[in-house]
Amino acid sequence: MKKISKHKIDDTDIPELTAKDFARSRPARTIMPKFVEATKRGRPKLSNPKGMMSFRLEADLLARVKKDPGLRKRAIKAFERTVRKEA
Repeated sequence: MKKISKHKIDDTDIPELTAKDFARSRPARTIMPKFVEATKRGRPKLSNPKGMMSFRLEADLLARVKKDPGLRKRAIKAFERTVRKEA
């Protein structure tokens, strides 16, 4: 698809908006709520989102976690078991 430069667009037939036009304007969500809802982007909000937590690991442990992607999941599961046991 070819890009159109703004300099090649003929906007002489588009009237300037006046103060009266701006006074009459309303937000799109009040005029077309179904359309606005349908065009929302992004992921849906989770009812129970995960939180962020960070801590430092020794270099050799960090290197092992980076090499083995499955190790990260197993470490999270082990952490969950430990925390739940303590609670």
